[in-house]
Amino acid sequence: CRTREHSGLERFTFLRSTAYALPAAIFIAQNLLQFYAMARLAPPDFQLWSCFKLLPTGLLHYVVLGRRRTRVQWVALVLLAAGLATTTLQANGGDIDDGSVLVPRRRYSRYYTGVALLLVNGCLSAASGTINEWLIKFQDPNAPLMFTNMQLYAYGTMVSSSGLRPGAGDWDALSLTIVVVNALTGLSISLVLKLTDNVTKSFASSASVILAAVASTACCGYELTNAFGIGTVVVGCAFHLFFSSENERIERDAVREAEEARARSEAEAEESTDPA
Repeated sequence: CRTREHSGLERFTFLRSTAYALPAAIFIAQNLLQFYAMARLAPPDFQLWSCFKLLPTGLLHYVVLGRRRTRVQWVALVLLAAGLATTTLQANGGDIDDGSVLVPRRRYSRYYTGVALLLVNGCLSAASGTINEWLIKFQDPNAPLMFTNMQLYAYGTMVSSSGLRPGAGDWDALSLTIVVVNALTGLSISLVLKLTDNVTKSFASSASVILAAVASTACCGYELTNAFGIGTVVVGCAFHLFFSSENERIERDAVREAEEARARSEAEAEESTDPA
């Protein structure tokens, strides 16, 4: 007798599916904030402040999903953000060319606006990723990924289509390619969340940033700086600390100590209730 494959429709209800509307709306808000921030910041500054999202991601992963991290892993998260930030540093003394004269950044309100947008975007990124991971792993863990993605994209399409205007924008081959690539990226991220977690996805994303910069040296003439080399080393150290097998031993010891402490407290409670 063959077991019927779980299609996701067995537990599907419209009310349950509306849970995907929240991460869909947050994803759209993220994209809008990113474009507004890009318009206000130079590319190195944009990459620098985008690293902030790593910290709220780790925090929300602990608060919402209850995923415990060792102290070494928390240090690794901080090192990862610091390493990525270092790779974006430039040796220009912190000035911006406004097209006519070099002036200090602090005089530009656009710069601070862009930074604020990226800080908010970092928190939204952490929230959307954590909610999406919860939906994939806990709402209906046996549902196929394509079924869960279908619900997420359906609500995303409904929300984003409200801002479309007839005849607005020209769709060329490059635009369509970007849409297809982003859709495939979203599908791959869902698979990563299913098999691992949102923090691991952040580490993978950081590695892709460094690899993209290295590839840009060949195809785009990008020049790697000393800061990039230092930041890459720091990121490598963060990878080693976070994924080290020593963390598993530390976590097992912490669980064992917690169980022993609970057993002692239960034994003491029983002794205190025994009649003399």
